[in-house]
Amino acid sequence: MISSLSAGRMRLNWHIFKEQRPGVWILSLCPPVYADIFSQQERELMHKADGYWRASSSGRAKYLFLKSLDSPEIKNIKRFLEEYRRYVLIGKSEFLSDHFGNDLNFCMALDFNFERSGIGDRTLTGHLVYQAKYRSRGMSRKTRLAIHCLADQLALGVKRLPRSGRLIDYCLSHVPVPPDKTYDLPSELCRLVANRLSDTRILRRKNPVIQARLQCPKPAFKELSCEEKLRHCREIMTPGNVSLSHPVSGYGVIVIDDLYQSGVTMWSYARLLKSAGAAEVLGLTCQKSIRDTDNL
Repeated sequence: MISSLSAGRMRLNWHIFKEQRPGVWILSLCPPVYADIFSQQERELMHKADGYWRASSSGRAKYLFLKSLDSPEIKNIKRFLEEYRRYVLIGKSEFLSDHFGNDLNFCMALDFNFERSGIGDRTLTGHLVYQAKYRSRGMSRKTRLAIHCLADQLALGVKRLPRSGRLIDYCLSHVPVPPDKTYDLPSELCRLVANRLSDTRILRRKNPVIQARLQCPKPAFKELSCEEKLRHCREIMTPGNVSLSHPVSGYGVIVIDDLYQSGVTMWSYARLLKSAGAAEVLGLTCQKSIRDTDNL
């Protein structure tokens, strides 16, 4: 299992991957949690390891020696590093830690919604979500292209999620959709991602998507504080108010969403899924807001 994230969000800050001497490569990752992820993701490569992960003198990184790597293995490691430099790992914020336990086993975003250098500059993923979500009424060619591009990235993200080593089947789901909502981007992305993963062994073959519907109205969360969101989620995110299209007991559930902001909705839904018997709940969102309290 992946060790708990010590921060609300993190990225692969830096890495070293080079041939230290003929036939011996060094891989160093910071923060250390990426060593756990690499071990889980690249099990075959770990057979080439010369010993175990070692902590750096500062404790801020872990490093590993690998022997006799061939060209495809080197490419796999470089691909891992390239992908995880973009992804944002999301842990429990200080606020969430006061209200939730181990309801969400792991969560990751494809990218932030805005560049850190300037709040007015959207990331590529941020542009795609904006096009897909807020320009969706006409469903233009650009909108459809944005949705399919997001589905492609999410399908790759699903493959990169550190899943449990237990022999459990996985399915996709999305945060519950209000009864009055006719178009929902996360549920559409779930359908498309499931299609893209149909030839893999990641998702269960029967009913790979769990549709979640609210049976009661949902207030607009956009201008609410974290405390107000939590209060409303406690009221509406209950078995009596949320209908699931299929049982989740004993299965792993990967929850797809378009934005992770405060995390209250994601964690509340994860808690509901765990109460319904889900063996594991993983979150995968298109984007993470720069701040936990903004709605940009």
